[in-house]
Amino acid sequence: MKTIYFFDHESKRVTQEVSDEVADVIAEARRAEWRNEAKERYYRHIKLNKLNDRDEEIGSSEFDPEYLLVQSEEHNELRAKLKTALQSLTPEQRQLVIMLKNGISVTDIATKLGVDKSAISHMRKRIQEKIKKYLV
Repeated sequence: MKTIYFFDHESKRVTQEVSDEVADVIAEARRAEWRNEAKERYYRHIKLNKLNDRDEEIGSSEFDPEYLLVQSEEHNELRAKLKTALQSLTPEQRQLVIMLKNGISVTDIATKLGVDKSAISHMRKRIQEKIKKYLV
């Protein structure tokens, strides 16, 4: 078991014990989020360097504190929904998510679990549908 943290809707830090597999999935999601934010910062910097004062104003919504606060709240809500979605998966579904995240092919997973490739594809689709219910 590992202890993870997230921020609730009041921006208070909350800790939660989860299984190692779920903690790994959450850690990977956070790394992907960090990479995306780093890309956005990089490209925003380039865009700001190319701005011409007479063509465009710098005071866009990206720099509005209220806009940033709303974005932060939406981000926290999405993280909470993702946590709930991952906790709703069965142990077998979590195992499949971890194997797919680790880059194991559907063929290799099917062989390891002793099922047909179509069964793995069907399980994968059900997992996606289940998670989608929580994220909508």
